[in-house]
Amino acid sequence: MDAEVLFRNLDGVGYHAWGSETTLLLYVFGEPPTVRIVDLTTGESEVIAGGVGRSLNKIPNRNAWSFVERVSADEAWISEINIGTHEVRRLISAVGGSEFHAWTPEGVLLMALGSRIYQWDPEMDRDWLRVADLADMEITVSRIAVSPDGSMIAIVGIRYPSSSPRSGSKRGSSKRIRREHRKFRNKSPAIHFERSNDRVCDFPRP
Repeated sequence: MDAEVLFRNLDGVGYHAWGSETTLLLYVFGEPPTVRIVDLTTGESEVIAGGVGRSLNKIPNRNAWSFVERVSADEAWISEINIGTHEVRRLISAVGGSEFHAWTPEGVLLMALGSRIYQWDPEMDRDWLRVADLADMEITVSRIAVSPDGSMIAIVGIRYPSSSPRSGSKRGSSKRIRREHRKFRNKSPAIHFERSNDRVCDFPRP
């Protein structure tokens, strides 16, 4: 199947999330970056918010998307957009002002801060609950995703820089930071993590 250009009059699209066969939510680069809803049948786009994060998701079992509203460098909110009405509503403050998030099929929200994974269940929780700490892997989690059946969680992690100088290198130099891809078993809501040697995904580098 040949590729087809969907948005001939829209440049700088970085991320997207489908809402229906004809409706998408787009992250568009700019100053500030914006999220926009695009109708493929008409070609029209509507700016919903500015100063936003790069993570966009369709919320499971809901006619809504989620995205990150940035208030400042340290404050951000996970907000939802009603696909039908385009109404925006804040759900919960983002963990540590981070932006990448993912939903389980059951509608549980996941985020990461440093080496720690947090979850929030809109039906049960008032705040974030820490469910795992991957400090033994010596990584900072930068991306997180959940498989469609909810059985697997994929992360992208950046290795901690080494504090020990290499042999023959300049004093104080550190090891090159490498991206690590890992998969984990999702036993939601009590998530259980197992280390794996498989490379299960290849996220775009920022």
